[in-house]
Amino acid sequence: MVSRKRSAASASERELRALLIVVALFFVGFLAFLMDLVVIRAFTGGDGGVTFAGVSRVFARPEFMQSILNSLAVSVAAAASRLCWRCCCPLR
Repeated sequence: MVSRKRSAASASERELRALLIVVALFFVGFLAFLMDLVVIRAFTGGDGGVTFAGVSRVFARPEFMQSILNSLAVSVAAAASRLCWRCCCPLR
């Protein structure tokens, strides 16, 4: 009787794990596709050649530079707080 419950539970567990893997692969593929589009458009000119014109336009605008600097500041602060937390409160 116990072995039947285990096999039923493990079968549903396997189905849920398979579903999780399929959904995770879908999200990873979707994000990779969108990131690919952004990178291709950033480094491709009007004639289809490789260029840095799009990237240089972004860095030339002061409001974009300010947002990039703000993002870097938040990232550094988050990394520093995590590092301090790990140093001050080690796992036992």
